[in-house]
Amino acid sequence: MNLTIFNRLMRAKETRRHPPEWKMFMEICDLYLKQKKIKNPVVVEAGLIEDFQYRFFEQLLGAKIVNGTFLKRIDILSIGGGSYKEVKKNFETFSPYCTGIIAIHDIESCRYKKRKTAESWKLWDELKALVTCGAKEYENFLFLTIHRKRIRGNQRGIGVIIKQ
Repeated sequence: MNLTIFNRLMRAKETRRHPPEWKMFMEICDLYLKQKKIKNPVVVEAGLIEDFQYRFFEQLLGAKIVNGTFLKRIDILSIGGGSYKEVKKNFETFSPYCTGIIAIHDIESCRYKKRKTAESWKLWDELKALVTCGAKEYENFLFLTIHRKRIRGNQRGIGVIIKQ
């Protein structure tokens, strides 16, 4: 991954990403795509309103961003935080088409504040519980949590699922 481009994108005023978490996530995506020899990956961003993370995918990974209306294969599915209902709907709609990485953003945001508009953590915990209970549909998936505890400010976190 080109760190010069990454750092330039992070300095953009509209970028609202936590640098250590976002850098690790992008490095995981980069390594996965290189290992699978995927050039020009297809990325779908679901549930992200006025977000600028597509620039990271395009400029760092050479990705083609699609809106999800005509799907055959998704290499990276990026699901923005929101209400439990919205996040679950996006997961159920797009994850069957994803052959690679699924990211659920803001999995630690408002976990203890009980805001209905920030409940990504509920779906993330639900999926991890299914894996723990031995759900067959997730037996070949790798679950990673990227979260750096912040002293101040809202916790974010990215839940990463890698289909193997």
